[in-house]
Amino acid sequence: MRLQVSVISLCLLAMALPAQPAAAASDATGASLDPIERATIKAVNRERRRHGLRRLRIDRALSAGADSHSADMLIGNYFGHDSPGLAWSDRIRAYRPSRQVGEVLGRWYPGGAPASTSREALRIVRAWMASPSHRSTILIRGFQRIGAGRRAGALGGREVALYTVDLSSRR
Repeated sequence: MRLQVSVISLCLLAMALPAQPAAAASDATGASLDPIERATIKAVNRERRRHGLRRLRIDRALSAGADSHSADMLIGNYFGHDSPGLAWSDRIRAYRPSRQVGEVLGRWYPGGAPASTSREALRIVRAWMASPSHRSTILIRGFQRIGAGRRAGALGGREVALYTVDLSSRR
């Protein structure tokens, strides 16, 4: 089993951009997440607490966007923040209009072994925390909301689980 984390982690402050209407549900009361996605968010919040930061609130719209991006990467056979024809920050803001947005991506190569919910989530979050750019994105004080999407399939002919975690400020 092998874990690979994107070297790129992004965060953007956009002070003067007008908010666009949300393309998905804008209610921040939870989301339909699978157990590994929930464990990933829990592990991210644990790291934030360890660094004296508030826990992030699960956001249904951000989770829908993160899940859509993970699926799009599998369908399009690519791994990256920008979707074809759409910048990552615009994609996230289409789901959750916010001044401040960020994203971390990860790839998990299961190697035929069945996924263990907490073990896989912990390994992906540990890898992000070991990467300076991912760590700095996860630990941005202004973030208040989080969404996660994990999709399994084939990328470049290899079995993989792709993770997208989107983060945002409240507004």
